[in-house]
Amino acid sequence: MLRREERPVVPVGRYGRKMLLSRRPIHQFEAYAGHFEVGGSTGDETYAHSGEHEMFMVLKGTVELTLADERHVMHEGDSVEYATSVPHRTVNVGDTPAEVLWIIAPPTAGAFELDQYRPGNRSHPGE
Repeated sequence: MLRREERPVVPVGRYGRKMLLSRRPIHQFEAYAGHFEVGGSTGDETYAHSGEHEMFMVLKGTVELTLADERHVMHEGDSVEYATSVPHRTVNVGDTPAEVLWIIAPPTAGAFELDQYRPGNRSHPGE
C-alpha cells in the first residue's frame, strides 16, 4: 500500500509535478498521477520515450494532449492509448488545476530516473 502523502514526487515541465504510484522495483507497468497548475505543461516541446504503450486519462480539469501533429482537448474522464514512441505533450488549457494519470507498459523508468523522486515532496516547479 502507498498512501497519498508517501507518493514519490518530481517536478515535471512547467508548473507541474508527477507522483509515482508504484513502489520500486517496478516490473510489469509503471503508473503516475500528474498535477498541472493552470497553463502548466510537460514542457515546451513534445517528447517520446522507450517502451511500447502509454494510457493517458484526465481525472480532473481540461488538458490538451498533442500526439505527433494532432491536438486533442480532453476533459474529465477522457482517455487515450498511444505508442510511447509517438511525440507527445500535455498542457493544462483549463481555468482550474488539472489531474491526470499515466500508465506505461512495459516500464520505461530506470534507477536513475526513479532516484529523482522524493517521498512527500509537494513543491511546485518555480516555488
